[in-house]
Amino acid sequence: MERNIAYPTTLVSEIQVRVGWAQVELFGADIQEVQIAIAGDDRSVREMVVRHENEKLTIEQPQYGLLPHFDSKWLQIQMRVPREWCGNVLLITVSGAISVRKIRGKEVHLDTASGTVRAEHIQCDAFEMNAVSGAAQSMRVVSEKLQVRNVSSAITLSEMDADTVKVISISGQVVLDFVRPFRTLDLQVATGDTQVHLPGGRAEVAFRSVSGKLSAEGFAGGPDAPGVRATTITGSLSIRARGETE
Repeated sequence: MERNIAYPTTLVSEIQVRVGWAQVELFGADIQEVQIAIAGDDRSVREMVVRHENEKLTIEQPQYGLLPHFDSKWLQIQMRVPREWCGNVLLITVSGAISVRKIRGKEVHLDTASGTVRAEHIQCDAFEMNAVSGAAQSMRVVSEKLQVRNVSSAITLSEMDADTVKVISISGQVVLDFVRPFRTLDLQVATGDTQVHLPGGRAEVAFRSVSGKLSAEGFAGGPDAPGVRATTITGSLSIRARGETE
């Protein structure tokens, strides 16, 4: 079963999705309106709630939808917005994957518990991505403020362009690749190792760890250098020139 809904772009300034186990996809396209396609087994599609109030578009599963029905097979939500659309985005799912690409936004918030969350070619004022057991991945996110949290899986951020960055990780490996120097980077890592790839050859590093090690060979500090503040328990931090491999 499939449901298709469309709204004029001028009537949508915020998109919110809260679901238990659906796969969620949002991307920009050469279209003139906001388009929604919900596909899956008949019961799950019928029970989806879609509301449009005060320029806010909300898509939700019923509370009991947090646990899949025995007769359910799959559920997917695909949303397309015009490339020039710029609004707030909040996507939350418990066990499904989230994929967002080629959009502009004001505040973009992506949150999943056990699914993978991936963002590609995003431009916004503030970007936040949270995952518990699924991987958190991004490619070319441009944002003034960026924050990523993950508990037990890897964080991989490629071609990042951000001023203020905060990354929190418990046990997964963290790889951060920046196309230009950030202003500040706050790292809070428990046991996973972190690699930061940074152009420019400058970084002012404050590193605290119980048993982890710091490697920043070839990087000089200074008052105008990007600031890195890292706290770990057993994790190590390696800062490398961008493009350099181990």
